[in-house]
Amino acid sequence: MKFSILVLSNILLAAFFANAQTQFLVTGHLRDKNNEPVPFANVALYDSSKLVTGVASDITGDFELTNIPEGSYTIEIQFVGYKVWRREDVLINQNIRLGSILLEESSQVLNEVVIRGEVMQKPFEVSAEGMTINPSQNLANIGGSALDILRNTPSINVDGEGAISLRGSSSTNVLINGRNSSLAANLDQIPASAIKSIKVINNPGAKYDADAKGGIINIELKKGEGLGTHGNVDFTYGTGNRYNGSIKASHQTKDYLIYGGYDLRQSINNGTFTGFRTSSIGQAPSLIQQGNINRKSLNQNFKYGGDYFFGHNQLTYEGVYRTGKDRDREFRLSEFPLNEIPQSNNRYNFETEDGYAFDNALIYERTFKKADRSLKAQVSHSSRSNIEIQSIVSTQMPANGSNDDRQRGSTDEDRSVSVFQIDYVHPITENNRIETGAKTVLRNFDNDFVFEVFNPIEESWASRQDISNHFLYEEQVHAFYINYNQRSDKFNFSLGNRFEKTIVHTTQFELGEENKQSYLNLFPSASLQYMLSKRQDLRLTYSRRIDRPRAGRLNPFPDISDSLNIRTGNPMLQPEYIQSLELGQHIAFKKFDLTTTLFYRYTSGIIDYIIEVDENGVSYGRPENLNNGSDAGIELIGSASITPWWNLNMSYSLFQRYIDGSNVDLDYTNENLAWNTKVVSEFTLPYDIMLQ
Repeated sequence: MKFSILVLSNILLAAFFANAQTQFLVTGHLRDKNNEPVPFANVALYDSSKLVTGVASDITGDFELTNIPEGSYTIEIQFVGYKVWRREDVLINQNIRLGSILLEESSQVLNEVVIRGEVMQKPFEVSAEGMTINPSQNLANIGGSALDILRNTPSINVDGEGAISLRGSSSTNVLINGRNSSLAANLDQIPASAIKSIKVINNPGAKYDADAKGGIINIELKKGEGLGTHGNVDFTYGTGNRYNGSIKASHQTKDYLIYGGYDLRQSINNGTFTGFRTSSIGQAPSLIQQGNINRKSLNQNFKYGGDYFFGHNQLTYEGVYRTGKDRDREFRLSEFPLNEIPQSNNRYNFETEDGYAFDNALIYERTFKKADRSLKAQVSHSSRSNIEIQSIVSTQMPANGSNDDRQRGSTDEDRSVSVFQIDYVHPITENNRIETGAKTVLRNFDNDFVFEVFNPIEESWASRQDISNHFLYEEQVHAFYINYNQRSDKFNFSLGNRFEKTIVHTTQFELGEENKQSYLNLFPSASLQYMLSKRQDLRLTYSRRIDRPRAGRLNPFPDISDSLNIRTGNPMLQPEYIQSLELGQHIAFKKFDLTTTLFYRYTSGIIDYIIEVDENGVSYGRPENLNNGSDAGIELIGSASITPWWNLNMSYSLFQRYIDGSNVDLDYTNENLAWNTKVVSEFTLPYDIMLQ
């Protein structure tokens, strides 16, 4: 009887385990061409034409199909904007790991109105690495420029002069198609219609340049539209004789892609400004300034390039040629109302600026059988040349006994950036990989400024040698990095280090002075992501960064664009070093998305302007390396689909700044609290009308 029970038990256990082994699972990871995860894609398993089971990929792009009986199936993956991925006759008799699956962008143009009624529109998307901006999803970008896109972006502020700041930091590293480029010097000349996407990385890891306190902004320009021949013509006309037009064409086969385009943009900006300055030290008078400015710009961009595909190799050429003309008229009234004898100064400034720019890049990419393995090498060169002419007339009141002061200036400026870069990604196992690479960036900035004053007695122009200057800035940055990444069901983490050798050489020709600097730095970084659920995660990131003072801060000669607020550079400035820490949470549902980030930055050797006001009311500012500074704050970014016809996008950031300059003067400390908020509400109305 004991023997019979034992036999029966073994039979039952064998049947149990046999039944258990007939249930299998299939796992995989979805990514796009930029190695970014593709969340919320539909993954379906079919037996003939019958749906067996299906899931949606989670926020990291991972998916898992469970409880699958043994058999032969078809696996199909679909997501809006990507081609359908399908694998037929998949024999499942064990657990299957599909690894990393690349989803290709779709070449079909979908009906935006239909999509808008079904899926929440997202002008921006937040991932573990940063935020990606989709310009086409924001109505306010029509007819605008790259700066207009950034003005409508959470976490970013753009002032009236076009200066960009991220979470209160005005130091950002702007890239074009992932490369350092002189085209980034004037983003107002890049039309929004030419931009595919913009990616913002506040706390980048070791594989990115360590330069810039605020982080990286990468602008990706449009190329082709997919297989076949495509053409597109756009034209936008706005108030004040503003207009924006573009022509694009591309042809792609399985072997090659060629594309070209032309953009024309005229922008007219009129504005007023008011400023008030007072000093509690000495007898310096208070100053009130107000005025208006009229700016007209005409810019043309030619884009051209192509890809050639052969085996696992891709060879790419990208080129841009740009011309631009700017015409600025400014009137500025400055008053000293608290003087015993009130004084005022009227200043008229008329500027013309004409320039052109080139950007050329040759890129080689190789893929391998393992989807996560890749090799990319590129060489690029960009140059920008501008000639600016100023004509200034100023009048003193009460009159100083002479005619109006007349001045003029001319600036001949050349910039160039050359980049040599190679990157390699090698998967160790299915869930971890090593990234490594090397990069050299060569920068050259040559500024020749001539300033002249009119002598009414001799009726001739005389050069002001104390203001005119010729300044040359040359920089070399040689870098090498290594980064380790590992992914699991709950944890994703990355550890890296970057080595950068910097060589700087400046020449001030008027003074015959040269300044040379050379230093080697290490920039470690780390990131950790923990999945609380398939739709919610926590992220912790750390990086060490550098902010190198460049030509504008190093040139000792004065900038007199405002004769009552004069700024000079400091050739002895040293770089800032930044420790950056962020803790973030991201939760995503079908109709609601919220990202919360706590951030802290500590800066040693922080650079700030020390301003002194003389007895005549003229302020002089000069940058100095102070002891240290810190920034701490919180940022909220959210999107919501209230109804099928109403979408809402919003952001709020609050940060506290503290600066310790006691090494210059015991009284030189500064702190402030600032906050910014943006709300964009978009409505889809009948008859295909959109309101934002």
